[in-house]
Amino acid sequence: MLQVTRLASVIALTGVAISAHATNGYFTHATSVKAQGMAGVATALAHDSLTAAVNPAAIGNLSAKQQLDLGVTYFKPERESRISGNPGLDGSFDGNDTKAFWMPEVGFARQHSDVLSYGIALYGNGGMNTDYARNPFDPSNASGSAGVNLEQLFVTSTVAYRLNDQHVLGLGLTWVHQSFKANGIQGFAMMSQDGGAVSNQGTDTSTGWGVKLGWQGEVLKERLTLVA
Repeated sequence: MLQVTRLASVIALTGVAISAHATNGYFTHATSVKAQGMAGVATALAHDSLTAAVNPAAIGNLSAKQQLDLGVTYFKPERESRISGNPGLDGSFDGNDTKAFWMPEVGFARQHSDVLSYGIALYGNGGMNTDYARNPFDPSNASGSAGVNLEQLFVTSTVAYRLNDQHVLGLGLTWVHQSFKANGIQGFAMMSQDGGAVSNQGTDTSTGWGVKLGWQGEVLKERLTLVA
């Protein structure tokens, strides 16, 4: 029987004060909605099929023989910057021209036998971009709106093997697609070896592959689980 878990959306309201020289945080503190609800705890717990994103061994400890997990995160960060002590640049700037982001996730896992399980998970990173309609760097010859955006899509295929009642090993193969865009930051061109490529160059994309190994070991039943 297929177990379908409907995950309620999570509203993440984050207040961020960014100084003029700071970088922006991009990534949520967990992959699945369930793990987000536990402040990011996931590596040692078999929450759902999306736990394979952080520990591929976890799908070997799911309670259901088949499990489909669907989730979406509604993310509405508050972004702003303040510049002081720099005549001509000082001020407060609102970076919320793009106000909110929807980040879906899908995972599936199946217990093939008493010792072998497999699954697939689709999930993403992003949503913490900056988008300034009023460019903080206008006085430094910047043009147009300012902001940066990084987005990542992951697809992880996983196999888990149960050694015994206490220990599970997992192997995950991950494909990732990434895109990045930066606009209105021409003032930083002098700091780069290729100043003409710093800003307003459209969206760059890249893809890659990775392998992850995982282990879950229940040392004390329902009391202590070790992971790697």
